[in-house]
Amino acid sequence: MNKRKCILNLVRQSNKTADKNTEEYKRLKIVVSVLERYFQVYDMDNGTVHSQVFAMLYLSDKYYTYNQICKAVHIGKNTLVRYIEKYEKLAVKIFNQLKF
Repeated sequence: MNKRKCILNLVRQSNKTADKNTEEYKRLKIVVSVLERYFQVYDMDNGTVHSQVFAMLYLSDKYYTYNQICKAVHIGKNTLVRYIEKYEKLAVKIFNQLKF
């Protein structure tokens, strides 16, 4: 199984925290919400599978390996790695724009 070292991995971990009133938790939820909607619209416009990949990586209760994700959405591992890099860059941009 591959390790996911990125800001979005905090999303999966933050869902298990007891204190959901922290500023970091609120920011993460906003970032996830924005990304989720963005990829849904992007997929409709371009015929891609970003929303499925994003959901499997960060929103699902089940932990999927990269190989499982690749098989489920019919993409190559290199494509998945590029997608993850794209998600990370977008998340950092959105996270940096949030000024609370």
